[in-house]
This record gives sequence, structure tokens and C-alpha cells, in this order.
Amino acid sequence: MVILKYFLVILFYYCDEMRNEELRKQIEALRSEVRALGDSFQSLRQDDVRTALVRQIRPVLMDMVDRDLDEDVFLAMPRSELAVLRRDISRWLEGALDAFGRENSRGGMEYLQKHPAGRVVEDLGIDQAEELMRSLEAQLVSYFNTYTNALQVGSSGVTGPGPGSAVLSPSAAEAALGPLSSSIRISILQRLSAEDDGLAALSRYLNMKKGHLQFHLKVLVDAGYISYDRKSRLYSISGRGRVALDSISNMLEALAGA
Repeated sequence: MVILKYFLVILFYYCDEMRNEELRKQIEALRSEVRALGDSFQSLRQDDVRTALVRQIRPVLMDMVDRDLDEDVFLAMPRSELAVLRRDISRWLEGALDAFGRENSRGGMEYLQKHPAGRVVEDLGIDQAEELMRSLEAQLVSYFNTYTNALQVGSSGVTGPGPGSAVLSPSAAEAALGPLSSSIRISILQRLSAEDDGLAALSRYLNMKKGHLQFHLKVLVDAGYISYDRKSRLYSISGRGRVALDSISNMLEALAGA
């Protein structure tokens, strides 16, 4: 468990502080350390890894909920409504974490697809909680993807092909393709492949509300397909994003001719 705790600490540092190219470099360094540990890390059961990870994730996410619900806009709500909102958000989070704990990242992602974050507040009619739900969903996606990319190991070591390997890893494919399974995100990549753009301009171009758009932008940033410059406040497509866009185009051409 000492080894597991060490890697969970690293995982949270990566999730919260690192982005884009730096994140990918650090995760690759983590993979090298995992390989160096050999049997001592590989002997860990993945159920134990996910259980420990969920134990760490749960209080972090609930703290996010508590901080947001302590804002004046929510404190002005009737106590009974606020209690129902907190209860339903907690149930939604527990459902996602339970699915992840039982079935790994795929189970967690399938839960989020079947139970969209926005539906929780839509059913209650509490529009002011939409941003909180989008943030929670994006954070869960980030955790699930990081688990797949950095911590998931199998009987022969870390999943995913090494450099030059032609072996297809389903979990690696899911992590890479999941953020691209949205027409909105593909449209964002196409727009940014032509020029860098800010949130307001992208919102006008896509005819989307900024809050909704920010969720999709965060998914692409976390996956390394685009980057955000805090000084210029512009988004730009990364080299990884251009490769993804070209690959999708080639794949669609190949499928059309199949």
C-alpha cells in the first residue's frame, strides 16, 4: 500500500497542476517508474488501485460541491431545495464513482453518458447549478483518463503499446478517442486548426453558450488536443490535436470506401 499511496499522490499532482505537453511527459516518466518497480507494482490488484483512488477522489469532489453550494446564489435558495440539490448531486457522484470502482474507466464513462451531469439540475429546475455540474463531470473525466493512461496495469505491465509497437490497447484507444467523440469538439479542432481563438469568438462561431463551450474546451485541453495561453487568453490546436484531426479524416475516408 505504500507504493500505491505514492502513485496516488503523484496522480493527484498531475491531475491538478499539469496540463498538455508537460502532463504527457510526466505521465511517461511515471510509466517508466512503474516499469522499474516491476513485480512489486504489478502485483497490485486493479480493484485495490481503484478502491484507493475512489477513496481519494470522493472527498475532493464533495469539497468542490460544498464550496460551490456555500455561494450566496445557493444560500438564497430555500433550505429544502438546497438539501435536495446536495442529495441529488451526491447520488450522481456516488453512481459515477461506483461504476468506476466496479468496471474501471469504461464503466465510469458509460455512467456519465447514461446520466449526463446537466440532467441532475434540469430535473430540479435549478439552472444556477449547471456550471458546478459541468465542472464535476470534467473533473471525473480527467481522473478516469489519468487512471487509464498512468496507473492501469495488467498481467504484463502497464497497458498500452510502447514506442513503435503495433499492438492495439483498447484502454489506450478509449482514452485517446473518448474526448473526440463529439461533433462540437471536432468543430472546435477544425476552427483552431485554421487560427487561434478566444472563448468569446469560439462561442459566436459555434453559436454556443460560453458555459457549455467551456466544458468541451476543458475536455480537449485535458486530453492534450488543444492548449490555452493564460496571457493571450487564446486557445490553439496542439500537434497532438492536428494528428487526431488528420487521422479522423483519413479514417472516415477509409470507412466510406470499405
